[in-house]
Amino acid sequence: MRNDEQAVTPASQPYKRSANHWKWLIKRYSNIHIQGDQPNVFVFATARSGSTWLMEIIASQSGIKFIDEPLLMSQFGYAGAPLPSSWGFLLPHPGRESKLESYFVQLLENRLAVGSPAPFSRFHRFLSRRIVVKDLRCHDLMNWFEKKFGFKIIYLLRHPIPTALSRQSYARLCLFLSNDHYCRRYLRPELRAYGWSILEEGSELQKKVLDWTLQNLPPLKFLDRKQWLCLHYEDMVVDPATTIERLADFIGSLDKQKMLRQADIASGSASLSDADTQRFLRQEAASRDRMYLINKWRNRISPEEEKQVFKILHRFEIDIYQPGEDLPVHRL
Repeated sequence: MRNDEQAVTPASQPYKRSANHWKWLIKRYSNIHIQGDQPNVFVFATARSGSTWLMEIIASQSGIKFIDEPLLMSQFGYAGAPLPSSWGFLLPHPGRESKLESYFVQLLENRLAVGSPAPFSRFHRFLSRRIVVKDLRCHDLMNWFEKKFGFKIIYLLRHPIPTALSRQSYARLCLFLSNDHYCRRYLRPELRAYGWSILEEGSELQKKVLDWTLQNLPPLKFLDRKQWLCLHYEDMVVDPATTIERLADFIGSLDKQKMLRQADIASGSASLSDADTQRFLRQEAASRDRMYLINKWRNRISPEEEKQVFKILHRFEIDIYQPGEDLPVHRL
């Protein structure tokens, strides 16, 4: 699954090196990027939260190219890769920021083509003037990216339970709890111990929600969000027109009608959804009961399971979503 962390096996490395080498070369030389006056945009989100959909809505505009998941570390498992393939590299440690700075400078200057659309695909741009980056990691560095590169930051959040139910793994959970730098900054000792108890004794759903919590804890409780556009997946689904108005105000002059049309197209990651959801996404927009995509997860868990999950969120003082509520009880 693309959005969940998978190990790179030694047997796969020679193939990945050859395939990515030629793929990135072709993408690089099929695009000319001349940075315009408008700042680039960085979308931070959690896996399975509608981030690809949001990225494609923004990238529907002429002159905007996207860079999709440049920190998907499993694509770097070969000699000479621009970053190591270790997921632990993305968590706080000395030297992380300097390596990421060098890597993103190359990305933004079009010296790499990691995450770019293939030539002649729907979102490919032969000439681009602006970039939208979408990534699912390094949430603790959102202010750093904002200041270092002048990105306009969009933070997308979705209810943790349907997000967790849509994911297949939580490979980084142990890495968060094992990382002393992360824990000193964001977790009191008792919260770290509590996290280990969930990892050792909790249900699969509880572990996935804990992973969601640790990923989103820095932007929710510690970082400066004043200059960001904070969006909720639920609002995008229920009221896409208002979301697009907010996007246009935040990003700049955009073709709102084109964005609305793109909002009615299933994203490139919709194939990861269940068959029922895919049938729903293929329907005409006018016939949709949009709340279906918000609350259909309730058929998969019991009220008691929901209650147990919210004990985790409340322990970390995250109260944006509440038991029994499909929509956020307050907006970021």
